[in-house]
Amino acid sequence: MNAVIALVLSWVATHGALEPGRAPGSFWVTTDPVPGRFTWGDVLSTTDVRLPFQLDVRWRRIGPEAGRSLHVIIASGIVLVQSGRLALYTYDEAALAARGWTAVPGLDTHREHTIGVRQDAAEVRVSVDGVEVLRQALVTARAATKVGVGLKGAGGYRSALRVASVVVRELPAQ
Repeated sequence: MNAVIALVLSWVATHGALEPGRAPGSFWVTTDPVPGRFTWGDVLSTTDVRLPFQLDVRWRRIGPEAGRSLHVIIASGIVLVQSGRLALYTYDEAALAARGWTAVPGLDTHREHTIGVRQDAAEVRVSVDGVEVLRQALVTARAATKVGVGLKGAGGYRSALRVASVVVRELPAQ
């Protein structure tokens, strides 16, 4: 049987802090106010998610920062989200510079949006509010991965990300 399996995930802060939100399934991610070019905060699932999967995060940045990215951590990469654009970072600065960023008019990290990431062993698809905006090859040999969300903030200050919900579903193998 090839059923879609919705997961109930627990989260752990790997940088910064994780605090529960008021609504069930919501939480806050904050950066630590340390000196430097930037601060960051992120959380990872405590269990692995099997590929292929669909991750939908509904979130918004709280605070005045502009130009700092929010991110979704996936197998072998990170989806970077800034106001007006997003990119898939595969831990290769030269590749990111060559591919560039994808323009997403209307995307404002200070307003609530849903970022959807669908990943299988061969590619990643990213949607904003249900509209696919990026489809990129990303070959990964991993059968499962921890997933996460986070943000960069201004150096020396505490920045915050309000996560209204994260829904992760394992999909049937293709």
